[in-house]
Amino acid sequence: MTVPTSTPTALPSAAQAMDPMPGGMWRWETATRYYMAWMQRNLWGELELARVWGGKASAQGRVRFDVVADDTQGQRLLLRLQRQRQRRGYVRVLPPPDLPQS
Repeated sequence: MTVPTSTPTALPSAAQAMDPMPGGMWRWETATRYYMAWMQRNLWGELELARVWGGKASAQGRVRFDVVADDTQGQRLLLRLQRQRQRRGYVRVLPPPDLPQS
């Protein structure tokens, strides 16, 4: 049995582990709640919008995956989420680097 001589310097971040598509991960928060969304490919290669939300003080939350036709449709859905989150009092804390801001 061979024992590795070097140890990894750091584990991948949650964003890297989920491998979001260009545009990155979007995150909104209120004082007590959070909401995250990003684009990714599923096991069948389909493009999907992934969403995770819940209470900050709770270990329970919800997850939803919606298959989208293309990147344009996915970006439209992300922008719609942005408007919905703002109307409900959320503040964007993790802005997307490549997509237009509304």
